[in-house]
Amino acid sequence: MKQRKKYSNPYLGELRRIDGAPPSDPNHYLWPLESDQYWAGRELGHHRFSSRWHFSAIALADGRWLADGFVRHDESQMRFFPTRQAAMRHSAAELIRTIRHARKWPKGYMSDHVSPADYVVLVNWILRTLGRPPLPLTVKPEPKPPPWADLPLFATDPA
Repeated sequence: MKQRKKYSNPYLGELRRIDGAPPSDPNHYLWPLESDQYWAGRELGHHRFSSRWHFSAIALADGRWLADGFVRHDESQMRFFPTRQAAMRHSAAELIRTIRHARKWPKGYMSDHVSPADYVVLVNWILRTLGRPPLPLTVKPEPKPPPWADLPLFATDPA
């Protein structure tokens, strides 16, 4: 059996996390420190929310902050922030945008669809984590199906 060659694409830049750790090989991802990441699954219930629902900020050795851990060879394609708060707020805003879209995703097994009730819980958890007051969000009831929704498409009885 032929051995697969391990893919290696080392990051050659000077960008390092605050503790000196370089981006991981081969995907160039820079993980945040434990104190700079927040996971809904950990704080609100593991089985209720998947690992998709998290936000974080990455402290860099040069004093800047990242909201996204994907490091690119060309730093001009990356967005840096001057403070932890600015990076966290940007990361949280991106997560809220994704949560809004997730309300329209299909329901089902392994789906990260967000129900109206979970939308309120997730958004207010993010705001509380950032030290912001929660929003008075309400859960709208599911709309009633139109009266013709249960009618058959074709008449099967020739009466």
